[in-house]
Order: sequence, then C-alpha cells, then structure tokens
Amino acid sequence: MIVSIGYTMRTFLIRTIFVISVFLLSSIRLLASPQQSELLIIKNDTIPLYQILLPSDLRNQLWNDHVSEMDIVDVMSFGNWRGYRGIWELADDALYLVGFEFGFGGLGLERLFPDRVKDGKVLADWYNSKLIIPKGNVLRWDGIFSRTYIEEEHLTFQNGHIISRKIVQNYVDLPNGISRLEENPYSPNNEIAEMIFNRIVSVKTDWNALDERCWQGVVGDYTFIIGANGRMKSVEDDFQEHSAILRLFKRRLRGLRFDIIKFNGEPYEERVRFFIDLDENANELVLHVY
Repeated sequence: MIVSIGYTMRTFLIRTIFVISVFLLSSIRLLASPQQSELLIIKNDTIPLYQILLPSDLRNQLWNDHVSEMDIVDVMSFGNWRGYRGIWELADDALYLVGFEFGFGGLGLERLFPDRVKDGKVLADWYNSKLIIPKGNVLRWDGIFSRTYIEEEHLTFQNGHIISRKIVQNYVDLPNGISRLEENPYSPNNEIAEMIFNRIVSVKTDWNALDERCWQGVVGDYTFIIGANGRMKSVEDDFQEHSAILRLFKRRLRGLRFDIIKFNGEPYEERVRFFIDLDENANELVLHVY
C-alpha cells in the first residue's frame, strides 16, 4: 500500500511538472520571439535574409551612435532585439549594405560610413563568409531566427566579393525512408512524434503492469534523437530515470530509417520531444506534443 501511495504521488508530481513546463515553455517562447529578418535585394527581388552580416564592432557602433539617441520603444521590440534591420544588395558579384531600418524610421549610411558611401551603398568588404540564398521551402528553423531550406544557393565571399557559389540540397529522400517533410515547418515534429509514438504502442503491452513494475513508471518527458544518418540515435528522458522504459522504447524503434535533413548543408541531429502519459482505465499510453 505504501508503494502504491508513493507511485501515485510520483505520477501526480510528474504530471504537475509537465503542466508547469508547458506554461513556462509558452512564456519562454513569448520572450524568445521570432526575430525579424534582414533584407536582401537581388535585381528586382527582395528576399528575407536570416543571417547577421554586420560585424560586432559595427553593430556596437551603430547602437552607441544611433540607436541610443532614439526612443527605445520605437527601436526595439520582441521581434527585433538587435534594434535594427539591415538592407543589403547583391550586384556585380559583390555584397553591398544599402541602409538600415529602425522601428518606423530609417537611417542613411553616411554617419556610420562617412567616407565609404558610393552611389548610395557601401561595399561589405569585411564579409568573408557564406551567404545562404533560399531556393525552396523552409525545412526547419531554430524557433527564433536561423532557417534551413529544402534547396539553397551558397555564396562564399572574400572581402565582400563572391569567390564561389553552389546549390545545396538539404533534404535527402532515401529509398524506404520515412518522410520528415512537415505541413507546417514552423511547428515541426508533430507528425514525426505521432509516428514514433504509434511505433512504440504498435505492440500490445500491459502498460499498467509495466508502470507498476518499474519504479520510475512510464509517465514522463522523452526526447527521441534522430541522427545525421536518419536513424534513431538515442532515447532520453529529463533525468535518465526511466532506464527500463528507455530500453523498451529503443527496441521498439530499432530499424527505423528516416529521410535525411541537413541544416544549411551541415549534418543535423533532430530532437523530437513529447510527453507520455498513462490512461490507467484504458491501459493505454497517451501522447502530448509540446
């Protein structure tokens, strides 16, 4: 009887923690709002650019010299913590900065670059990195700013001039691979979570008996990690307490092979997290996706 009370209390606490976690996660998402993009002009098109191209010293100078003079309410918002929006242009195989937006106003380049403005723009000769041009739909994003697209063009720069370009495919459709394309890439993993969960419960199991037999129980938060090769790499819980349950889940998911996703051309491991509850009356597991 004592064991039963302890087990029931533990399950109650886990469920309570889950509810609190959902509330806190919603609050964090409010504070960590999606950030406004930069803008990139390519001939007659203007596209959103989710990279920060201005180096830190120029960002600090921009803030100290200009943003601090303005009303902070007009400059900053939950959707733009950096306080500005850069407007860029690709022309003649080179990258140029053509202006800034601050809140509801703009700012010319002359104050930040008094001797470098030519034809209304500044050559970004400090830029020695990669610029990613979207060529397909969004595949995944980090919830705040960075995105990876099904297809991208990668431009490599040296002193603001293009030295190479290539097309990158970030989605590899494997033979017999499980699709990871989502209807809503800005809220991914719902469909994948359901598929993983359905695989776990596909084998008839006395979940009530298992829940009572394992001290840790079944109820809890679980993270399923899909490796860069598309195979299930690991199953974890927040405290690594559900050792017997984790082993069972890993056995059930063995052999799964997903299509491969890359993030801007780089290997990418995807973490799919959801909460598993137990309906004791139905002797069934219940899925809750964040």
